[in-house]
Amino acid sequence: MLQQLGINSSTLIQFIIFVLTFIILVKFIYEPFAKTMLERQKRTVGSGEVADEINKKASELQSEYTLKARDIHTHISEIYKSIKIETSGEYDKIVSLSKEEAKNLIESNRKQIEAQAQLINKELTAQTPVLALAITNKLLGK
Repeated sequence: MLQQLGINSSTLIQFIIFVLTFIILVKFIYEPFAKTMLERQKRTVGSGEVADEINKKASELQSEYTLKARDIHTHISEIYKSIKIETSGEYDKIVSLSKEEAKNLIESNRKQIEAQAQLINKELTAQTPVLALAITNKLLGK
């Protein structure tokens, strides 16, 4: 009957070899591969949840640090403004004192110069008759 279907003994041997190969492949390749894939998938699912949690915490920390940075920036700006106002007042004081000192120094020097000019003028006035006599003698040839 098998002969009528075109099945001979080599076909039966090929079928047995196929079944044995299939069993060996399933036992030694497919089952370990499937087991490894399931383990990997379990680890990946857990890792995905952990990664999502870490990303959420990172976003929260970033928001928190952004707020802290703004607060610190505001605080530093206030300190800078107060120091700037304080130093501006000190600058104005120093400049006004310097101007006053310069004004006093100029006035003092002006008075000294006037006093010296008057002294020189008195000396010249005192020497005028002597010089006039010397010039006259020179002109007259004496």
